[in-house]
Amino acid sequence: MIHRKKGSYKTTLAVFFFLLSIIVIVFAVTSVVKAPKVNGALSYEQLIQKVRTSPNEIEEISMIRHEPFIVIRFKGDPTPRHLVLSMESKADLYLAAQKSQIPLKEVSLDRTKSRVQVQGLQLEYPFLKK
Repeated sequence: MIHRKKGSYKTTLAVFFFLLSIIVIVFAVTSVVKAPKVNGALSYEQLIQKVRTSPNEIEEISMIRHEPFIVIRFKGDPTPRHLVLSMESKADLYLAAQKSQIPLKEVSLDRTKSRVQVQGLQLEYPFLKK
């Protein structure tokens, strides 16, 4: 017969509660990582598909010169959509929009100001703040 000392389950209980707390933390972190998708969010793939298949839905594409930001306005939608692209993707989008005859607007920014607003897209230049 095996005799256990009184209080020998303390280590087992401590390990059990430690593992339980680790599981709770893992579930809490994974639920935070799965952020809800922004209503009306647009990816580059979705945009380029719309440019190629249904260009009549797009009212205008505004490209900010020397910046990775673009602003897209859809017909019948008052809120502009914003997208950040690499310069290569921006060039491909520019060519596809020209081919589909979508109105393109190029905007130059005055970088002497610390805050610039272009069609609802607000850009901050903290290194220019006075």
